[in-house]
Amino acid sequence: MMKINFPYIKYLIWRISEINILSQHLINKDIIYVDVEREAVEAAFELLREKFK
Repeated sequence: MMKINFPYIKYLIWRISEINILSQHLINKDIIYVDVEREAVEAAFELLREKFK
């Protein structure tokens, strides 16, 4: 979805479950972080908020 809607910005998507191995299962939630360039923060936030309420 990010690649289709924002083809020219740099972004990074990662899940907290990827570092859960290092924290000895202290984190029980599966949180997804999206890091985008400063210029696209508001647009990316609105897109994700509409898609994932």
